[in-house]
Amino acid sequence: MYRILSILPLLLSVVFATECPNGFLPHYNSCHAPILDLAGWAEARQYCAAMGAELSRVERIEEQHYLEGLLSRYKGNYWIGGLDFLEEGVFMWDNTLQPIGQTFWAPGEPSGSNCLLLLEKSHYKWADEACPSKQHFVCEMPAGAPPLVG
Repeated sequence: MYRILSILPLLLSVVFATECPNGFLPHYNSCHAPILDLAGWAEARQYCAAMGAELSRVERIEEQHYLEGLLSRYKGNYWIGGLDFLEEGVFMWDNTLQPIGQTFWAPGEPSGSNCLLLLEKSHYKWADEACPSKQHFVCEMPAGAPPLVG
């Protein structure tokens, strides 16, 4: 009984840390929503912002594997929040302008474009693409974030 009581706070924090608004799916302390609409990268970023979210960031291998599994249910490529506008070949997250640490490039990538996407034909490894290209996208927000009320 003592063991159960000692882990109860941990279990409750996991349950409450994964609350996500409708359309978002929990993963660790984040909520992700694959958006099936097509948009250029900047438009996708604005779409996510209108929901109180951002284009997804992939900062750990567990998150990469999660998105690979999630997106394998759908078709197409998906924008995420990386770009290399300031220096060609140096990708950074759009919301922090910090260089991306761990990367998950598809073979032959990056190829010289500026915006980061998850490439279906490589089982959702990373590729860069011309930013105006119309793609699906993934939005992310912190778990437990209040829903956006219009």
